[in-house]
Amino acid sequence: MKRAELTKLDTFVSTTMARRWDQGLVAGTGTVGAVLHGTPARHVIDLTHEEFFFTVMDPRPAPDLAPVLPEVRRLLLDNAAPEAAGLVDERARASGMTDLIWTDPFAPAASLTVVPHLDGPPADYRRTGRFDTGELSVSWRTADAAIALAVLPLRGRDTIALRITSTAELTCTLGLHATRERGAPIDAFAGVDSSAHVSARAGVDGDALTLSVRPSGRAGSRVAHTRLVVHSPATPRPDAEADVVVVPGVALYATLTVVVDQDEPATVEPLDDAVWDAMVREQRAVHGTLTGRSRLELNGARPAGGVETLFAAARAGDPAALRGLVEHAYAAGRHTIISATGALPPNLQGLWQGSWTTPWSSDYTMNGNLQTAVAALACTGTPELLHSVFRLLR
Repeated sequence: MKRAELTKLDTFVSTTMARRWDQGLVAGTGTVGAVLHGTPARHVIDLTHEEFFFTVMDPRPAPDLAPVLPEVRRLLLDNAAPEAAGLVDERARASGMTDLIWTDPFAPAASLTVVPHLDGPPADYRRTGRFDTGELSVSWRTADAAIALAVLPLRGRDTIALRITSTAELTCTLGLHATRERGAPIDAFAGVDSSAHVSARAGVDGDALTLSVRPSGRAGSRVAHTRLVVHSPATPRPDAEADVVVVPGVALYATLTVVVDQDEPATVEPLDDAVWDAMVREQRAVHGTLTGRSRLELNGARPAGGVETLFAAARAGDPAALRGLVEHAYAAGRHTIISATGALPPNLQGLWQGSWTTPWSSDYTMNGNLQTAVAALACTGTPELLHSVFRLLR
């Protein structure tokens, strides 16, 4: 590993469409997460906030295990784990706990849909993620136009910036909705479906689409507020949607802001080409500095096209391709953990969620999962990110 800026490997390219949310590309400001998935007919950006855990689980107090803890410790030291577990189970049942109680799940705050009104089949579809800026993009072409959608996280802020470009005039419908239930991404997991408890209020506020999501019937529960501002003329539609027109040679910009337990998201400056370029430079200076403090060089192969060609070569036994995949995994892993670390550390799913059926509630599991996620932060040159763990523990 070397302490240097990423120069050799700072981009991930794929030619495969993400037809499920858990196959999407991820971006994060440390506070707000975004998963970009879908097809040219309809892309979706699922949004989260690091503090938005859905208050739907049983608020019963924890069982009183203190009287048996000395004996549990003794049994564990004697290598009698089954007996220790049985003692804990017996005491928990005596305290009134007859079944497993899940913690409040990490929940999606909103989903933005982007539907372009185009004729003809798409071609040359590409998904791109940049490790140095955190930017994501999808691009494709039709017989009449080349289209691109970019997602730029703004580190340390509650805001994600969007840009849509087209080489021909293009009408898109943008919609801001509560995330629909898609099922758990882990087939073997029988999680708790919280979708029946979702209370969502969508609206239009001037030039913005708004959405507030909270658990129904829970006083004092946390509320996620999302605000989409389009920095171009937009025509409101029913159900918190708006039509926008992308003109050739002129990018369309928008911002998505997500806050928890605040009345209004902060005002975001209007975007244009100059502001976008400045934000990209800022991301490279902040996010890129963090990711660039360490890299792994194994003299691996670089894919001529998408990463799919690298996978194919690695499966065929090409040593250079295998080394290239390891380099990609190292860079992508660092980028992901950094993107998911803000005031709080990454949870079981980092900073991303696209379902109301959340495996293991996607909470902070202290029996090894959290430790594994943050174990390399200090030794790879980003010890300041460990402050997030200290905030969680205090």
